Amino acid sequence: MYFYHKQHPAKLGAADIERFLTHLTVDRQVAPATQNIAFNAFMFIYNKVLRIEMIGIQAKRSKKQVNIPVVFTRAEVSQVIANLPADYQIMASLLYGSGLRLSECLRLRIKDLDFDQNTITVRQGKGNKDRVTLLPPNLIPKLRDNILLSKSVFAHDMSLHYAGTTMSYALARKYPHSQRSFSWQFLFPSTRLCIDARTGELKRHHIHHSVLQKAVTKAVTKAVTKAVTKAVTKAVHNAGINKPASCHTFRHSFATHLLEQGTDLRTIQELLGHQDVTTIEIYTHVIGRYTTGVKSPLECLVQVAK
Repeated sequence: MYFYHKQHPAKLGAADIERFLTHLTVDRQVAPATQNIAFNAFMFIYNKVLRIEMIGIQAKRSKKQVNIPVVFTRAEVSQVIANLPADYQIMASLLYGSGLRLSECLRLRIKDLDFDQNTITVRQGKGNKDRVTLLPPNLIPKLRDNILLSKSVFAHDMSLHYAGTTMSYALARKYPHSQRSFSWQFLFPSTRLCIDARTGELKRHHIHHSVLQKAVTKAVTKAVTKAVTKAVTKAVHNAGINKPASCHTFRHSFATHLLEQGTDLRTIQELLGHQDVTTIEIYTHVIGRYTTGVKSPLECLVQVAK
């Protein structure tokens, strides 16, 4: 360990570990997660590798920061979506209108949309949990058009005898024929095929996340997901919105605007897929900044002057 001049861990005790963990908090001012990683690493080394029981460590712990999320106003949501390339508008609309994470949006399959009930089933969201969220009715015509586009891509793949869509190993084993079923195809298919590492077959995945580096300077019709993130950033700039916004800002805005409309926290929790309702309480601080009705003392001075 460099902090103790590369001494062997077996020569160090609980007091030395406490001193290092406190150093991370006080001197390095690291985040709680960083300190927890260091603590767990110590526990693994001593308890599992060196077989030395290390208990009762009382280091000063880092305090978790509570950050108020960045939220669009409704006007800003409209501006940003309007400034996005046409291919990305429906994705951004789903992020805001359904409260989806970016990865959840891209993993949507045709079968996950229920136009009769106006719902979307999110499969294996954060924590590997399924949930049901809203499907905005005014998006249905555009989604139907997108499904027709996906159907044409699917028909092309089947005509060339490709293996179909990508599926996790467990799903592929449980539903062996589903990869060639249209209902299992991704709502936003990739423009390129990929090779399944397990079978060597050509398959079509959803739009990918990894192209943040590509500069999006004009409307493009065939791009991948992190170009969406870049396009969102560009759209925010073009709309004149001075906020550190991202794709996830649409999800924050979804929750905040529902809360402003009077939706209860429990319902918002279920729509977002959060395990604990206390996680949603942060949005009450966001709307509190705009709805408390508290006046600045400066306003009173101006009134007295008049």
